Amino acid sequence: MTEPLAPPDPPVLGAGRQRDWAWRGWQVRYSFAPGPAEGVPLVLLHGFGAALGQWRYVLPALAQTRPVYALDLLGFGASEKAATTYGTALWVEQVSAFCRQMLGRPAVLVGNSLGALVALATAVSNPDLVTGLVLISLPDVARTGIPAWAWPLATLPERVLLPLVVWPLFYWARRPAVIRQVCRQFVYGRAAAVTEELVRILATPPQDAGAAQTLYRLSMGTTRRDYVPPTPPLLAQVTQPRLFLWGERDRIFSPRLGQRLAQVNPQGTTWVEVPGAGHCPQDEVPDQVVAAIVAWMEQQNLS
Repeated sequence: MTEPLAPPDPPVLGAGRQRDWAWRGWQVRYSFAPGPAEGVPLVLLHGFGAALGQWRYVLPALAQTRPVYALDLLGFGASEKAATTYGTALWVEQVSAFCRQMLGRPAVLVGNSLGALVALATAVSNPDLVTGLVLISLPDVARTGIPAWAWPLATLPERVLLPLVVWPLFYWARRPAVIRQVCRQFVYGRAAAVTEELVRILATPPQDAGAAQTLYRLSMGTTRRDYVPPTPPLLAQVTQPRLFLWGERDRIFSPRLGQRLAQVNPQGTTWVEVPGAGHCPQDEVPDQVVAAIVAWMEQQNLS
């Protein structure tokens, strides 16, 4: 087991005991709620541009019956904005190492959006580490990389693209007012769920050193065909039981997409559509999400 470093300050309310973990020389933030040790542990993985604080409502409730961890993927949240090549493969390696070193036993992975894809890919590549999957708004965005109109930008060197494109966009997008508006209009199905605490959770990481360069690396990573693997082939290979959770009002990935993905490998798949929720049900209607996860785990004998 890796010895955790001192907890950060200030913590996110309800987000458990936050610690830092050293992986490959990089600092990775995680949170831990020490539920009953005999329960199957849960590992919660956030979506693109988000952070472990988005699990602050469900983490303590789920920890009533088991240990629960939430992890900031490298480049996001309070994890280091590392100078590296980003993509699903990197995050799968991070999650796999975390499960081996910090848990020491198989877990149920719970992911939202990008986190759901990382959870799925981890289950396929390291099935010994994963006993089940909760896939919230699982994306299927692997196509041919960035759109054709953006290819000229992708050919520009970093020294040109950063000051001309990335920095202006970055400094505009990290403003709390912009984050608040985007969440209310596009991401969340319930405007009341876009609280000032949520805005702080999302607006704080872009203030970190190296955040603009990380945005550049994340953006340029999409020019690689292996940045995000296609979802259906992964679903066809997975053997662990799966719970699909989808917000009824998801405007980023519609429930119709989720239903198609759930039918790729229907055996072992459970589908639950969450009324009134958008792209992040765990933050919008946490009670419904907790109830669905707990009921499914009991049905699958994962409790």
